[in-house]
Amino acid sequence: MEVGVLFLSKRTALSPASRYNRVPAMAGWNFNKMKHFTPIIFAFFAVTNFAVGYFPQDAASFERGLTAVERSMDSGKWEKASTALLDLLAENERADYVYYEKPRVLQDMERIALFLEYSPPTADEVLAGTVKKYDPLNGKIEVLFQGSDLSDFLEYDGAYTLPVAFTGNYSIEMSGARYPVARPLAIVIGFTTENEWTISFGSNEYKPHITWNKDDESREFLETSDKQPIQIGKEYHLLVEVNGTKVSVKSDKKKLFLLKRPKDSQGKAAFYGLRDYERETLQILIKGELEPSWIAGKIDAAMEENLAVFEGQYVAEKVLPAWLF
Repeated sequence: MEVGVLFLSKRTALSPASRYNRVPAMAGWNFNKMKHFTPIIFAFFAVTNFAVGYFPQDAASFERGLTAVERSMDSGKWEKASTALLDLLAENERADYVYYEKPRVLQDMERIALFLEYSPPTADEVLAGTVKKYDPLNGKIEVLFQGSDLSDFLEYDGAYTLPVAFTGNYSIEMSGARYPVARPLAIVIGFTTENEWTISFGSNEYKPHITWNKDDESREFLETSDKQPIQIGKEYHLLVEVNGTKVSVKSDKKKLFLLKRPKDSQGKAAFYGLRDYERETLQILIKGELEPSWIAGKIDAAMEENLAVFEGQYVAEKVLPAWLF
């Protein structure tokens, strides 16, 4: 009995991070003097740990289960997420590690219940552009914006920034009926990173070029082209593709630049150089992987009105098992 009492007192002093260890460290114990009791001690450890559910693999399995539930939520599979979460709780009933994750469980179930009660809007419904493809799990999207409605972009002094970072390969296509005469049209990539590049498509006065914007006052020319495929004031088509560590730039379907670029420097994208009347015929097609939280946030914002009603009616104890509370 003394062994048991001492073991429990040591165990209750453990930090949350180490609470799932099978055999806690026991400073000050002399195992040489207790060698005859070693089998009994470890047998007691095994029985005690089994009885209270302190198996590391159980906690890890529960964590993996919660992550799988949240993947289903991110994909909009609310029925599947609800069933999986309730099954997961039933399989791990009253386990200590479940109580440790209780805030996360409550938050997940509340969100699931909300979206089961009210159908969430689609990405196409919350964006100003026309969404042709979208995967909410990885943020992979194909969306067409019209120059007449750029409300999803942040505008400052004639520059329009897409307020979300790319997370993988992407491309930006811009086309319109009239290439600007007053100033070159430019696309900025890697905005908010240390490798912000401005790709200028040139004008009658300036050649097409790419600059590295090191800071507000320092720029370095990376490459300049003697070619000018665009006819100023005429119909135009521009394409920038960022693929891994390569950047390909085309103007009216003719190659303009091909440069190497540092890895993991996607950042945000922006453009500038168009006056109001020149944006009327503008089309911007964006393909690639975006941070999914941007569109998820827009969907949540659209659900705010429903959320107020939902929160006045939702009771977690009616949805989740009683033993959790």
